[in-house]
Amino acid sequence: EAILDHDIIVVAAAGQTYAANILSGAAEAASKLGLVADDSVILPAAYPNVIAVAGCAPNGAPWSESHCGPNVDITAPADAMWVAEFKPKDDRSDDAIRRQQLECTSGTSFAASFMAGVAALWLAHWGRPALIRRYRPSGVPLAWVFRHQLQRTANAAHTDDWDDGRYGPGVVNVEALL
Repeated sequence: EAILDHDIIVVAAAGQTYAANILSGAAEAASKLGLVADDSVILPAAYPNVIAVAGCAPNGAPWSESHCGPNVDITAPADAMWVAEFKPKDDRSDDAIRRQQLECTSGTSFAASFMAGVAALWLAHWGRPALIRRYRPSGVPLAWVFRHQLQRTANAAHTDDWDDGRYGPGVVNVEALL
């Protein structure tokens, strides 16, 4: 309701399945996650007013572990992401210091957080109040406008084998969006 009534943009990760953690075929477990045969996008990303974000590899190809399907709105970087992390303390004393490190990891959560930043940039660039003044009189929620603009400006990095029915129209193109 907040998405529609208050012009809130909500993005969510489509989800991922790692080889060591493959979803079982149990229909009950799958339905609890919002999965259907042709669409593995999990809730809350599967809700119609939420921007569902699938993941891509560094070269722009769909990430093999990303959930996908017709509910995907856009794809963003998810594989081989460098993140700040802390090493565990070396010993159990109170004086031990947790050391910072960079770690390479993967997940559609990174694609969703990237997309949340893109939404913030879009709102800042065009001005949220100006966008609301422009679209609210026609009854079009800001989330719908954002989704449309994302999809209109996306690029399929691998145009010869990109499946827009499973990964959306392409990978987010922030420069074109702004």
